[in-house]
Amino acid sequence: MQKGNPGIPAFLSSGGGLLPLPAPLTAICMPSFLENPNLWAAVSAIGGAVSAFGALAVVWQSRLTFRESREGQRPYFLLEAPGIKPLPQSPPFRVMLPLSNAGVRPAMQLEGRIYMTPVDATAAPLLDHRFSVANPIPANSPTPWYNDSLVLPREAPPHFVLLGIEYVDPIADKRFRQAFFMRWDGVQNGETQPDFVHVTSHEKAVIESRFSAVIGPYTTDA
Repeated sequence: MQKGNPGIPAFLSSGGGLLPLPAPLTAICMPSFLENPNLWAAVSAIGGAVSAFGALAVVWQSRLTFRESREGQRPYFLLEAPGIKPLPQSPPFRVMLPLSNAGVRPAMQLEGRIYMTPVDATAAPLLDHRFSVANPIPANSPTPWYNDSLVLPREAPPHFVLLGIEYVDPIADKRFRQAFFMRWDGVQNGETQPDFVHVTSHEKAVIESRFSAVIGPYTTDA
């Protein structure tokens, strides 16, 4: 009968004493590559990079939100009831361009150009006038620009009316441009049509192609 402690397999017993295990228990519990310090340094570096990227994403999103909010408060002009109005002793007639700053911030250095030309382009422009406004234009403030020098013939064909404006947002220190495309139905049987009305999509395309030198500078960002 083999000597040794009862209940212990023979390969663990030798002359009554325990033999060492064939391999350390750590080799069974943890793979050897996990003991490599370079691995954990790499894991730490990757984790730091992910955290830094997340922080940068938050900062970028915050800046984007702020920029969009600031852009939403920029000056922006609306044109309300433009047209040709008779004066007490007309002719001449008054060209009215009632601009209104519908934005949140004031506008400065407003400059513009109004151009009236026959739709069929068979004659010279009826009006080609540049103008400017020296004072700041506050928010929700109407700016009724007008010109009292328009002399009309007894008969006048329909005209395209182009208005381009350019101005500065002093808070954002940025220049903005806007363009308005209108149509005037002219003078028919001695009767002057008083209003400038919207053009169609087709007419706008014709204007942009035929009069790009006039209106083009006001349809692109500054």
